[in-house]
Amino acid sequence: MNGLPPPEGKLDIAIYLAAGNDDAHGVDIHSTRPVHIAQMFVGKSVTETLTLTRALFHVCTRAQLSASVQAVESARGVAVAPGIAARRQALVDMETLREHLWRLYLDWPGYTGAERDHDALAQAMQLQQRFDKALANGQDLFLPGASGGAADHAAAQAVLDDMATLIERTALGESRAAWQSLESYEALQAWSGNNTGSIAGLLRHLARRDWNASAALETIALPALDALQARELAAQMHYLDFVTRPTWQGRHCETSSLSRSRSPLVGDIQRRFGAGLLARAVALVSEAVSLLDTLRRRLANEVTPATLRGSGSEPGVGWVEAARGCLVHTVELAGDTITDYRILAPTEWNFHPGGVLSQALSRLRGDAGAIREQAAMLIELMDPCIGYTLSLHGPGRQHA
Repeated sequence: MNGLPPPEGKLDIAIYLAAGNDDAHGVDIHSTRPVHIAQMFVGKSVTETLTLTRALFHVCTRAQLSASVQAVESARGVAVAPGIAARRQALVDMETLREHLWRLYLDWPGYTGAERDHDALAQAMQLQQRFDKALANGQDLFLPGASGGAADHAAAQAVLDDMATLIERTALGESRAAWQSLESYEALQAWSGNNTGSIAGLLRHLARRDWNASAALETIALPALDALQARELAAQMHYLDFVTRPTWQGRHCETSSLSRSRSPLVGDIQRRFGAGLLARAVALVSEAVSLLDTLRRRLANEVTPATLRGSGSEPGVGWVEAARGCLVHTVELAGDTITDYRILAPTEWNFHPGGVLSQALSRLRGDAGAIREQAAMLIELMDPCIGYTLSLHGPGRQHA
């Protein structure tokens, strides 16, 4: 990667089985993610930092760029036009949709023996490229203080139409409206029983294995940040240990498609089964389906993201709701030079050694094979964005 250090790292996840049976008992999560990699930006210019951000972060590039440029604008006390902010977030939303479709087309079929749909994912990625081009329309929207020409709205709307058709044909097996009309578990059962798509296949698999409530627990959602909360979080990010193992007001929190879901269907499933495998799967599908509507509203400037305009004399903060949760950047500047930079990614919340994944894995029940399958499904539904290893161990002392 042109001499740059790899930003990914990996997670080593170990489950320790209870004595006398195969139920999960203890969990150990060890991360080698270089969470302090942003310190390499110190001493560099803003332009150099944005260039490095593009080179370092390949999975959620647009989310990283959006949070970065917002942080710089906040530090400088610069406000951008609502239309620019909306277009940036639209690019992030389309990136989120691509990541969700990756799960649906490539990961989920593996649990049911269905064929992975590489062609559909390739089409989705081509549509994302068309969308990016239409919104940028010859501009770099991720430059501080970006302004100027409008998006090619006609081209962008055409992409959204094509994406809707692709999702209906290859993932849902029927209209998005049919999915969005589902508001109860009974309605979902009827829908999945009459559908042959990969989504319905996974839902039937969970029901058949009696895993709807698997790994269920009461979760605490990281709130959708306002300016005051973002500033509070940024102050904690000054401490490097916090960036490694964050908490919000002393509590382990989750930030994900489930934690930000407002779907009536997801709500009904959580009331019945808790925040388990079924709720997480349905939340991801529901968000993927609803993102197309959100994107249309963003193009019409009907919904714009929250940002923080700083005074120009304090650290800048930028944040964005990305595919895997809330991503936060903070920056301190001396002129055009970075003097401090911190990044807090969703993985640090969701895969905290004492956080939601660890707690959920410890609730798994069944024989070793069933626990391994449930654990892998849970990890991939929570989606760490980096590689991981999963190991099961007999009763014994956990690693430190």
